[in-house]
Amino acid sequence: MIVFQTEYVDLIYNTEFQAVELIWKGVFTTEEYQKTVDEALRLMRVKKLSRWISDLRGLPSPPDHSLTWIGQQRFERVRKIPAMEVILITGTKASVMIYGQKMADILDKKFPNAHIQLEINRKNTHLWFQSPYQNTYRHPSMI
Repeated sequence: MIVFQTEYVDLIYNTEFQAVELIWKGVFTTEEYQKTVDEALRLMRVKKLSRWISDLRGLPSPPDHSLTWIGQQRFERVRKIPAMEVILITGTKASVMIYGQKMADILDKKFPNAHIQLEINRKNTHLWFQSPYQNTYRHPSMI
């Protein structure tokens, strides 16, 4: 179910996986990114969700301005979720794969309650949600 749609993102309540899903489709500003994340977190709170899917494949190029942003209030809300499952779908474009890796590194450091998975397609996303935490992301320094 689409919650809102713009030229740069579709925010979806994925009823199949009980997840917030963001399908990024174009370039966005920091303000637009913040508004989208706020709305996604609101949806998580209202629907009592702990799963987040971010599909980055539609990005023409990775935005460096959004990489480290998350406000203190938002940070505290996410940390209160006992166990959060995050899937970042990067596709095979090298620049987006690197962006996804950087996002995963940052999320892993900020949110010890998050189980993070990088995928290149949706098929693997479905498999991962069927077997939670099987492929839990590990920060490269821990490997």
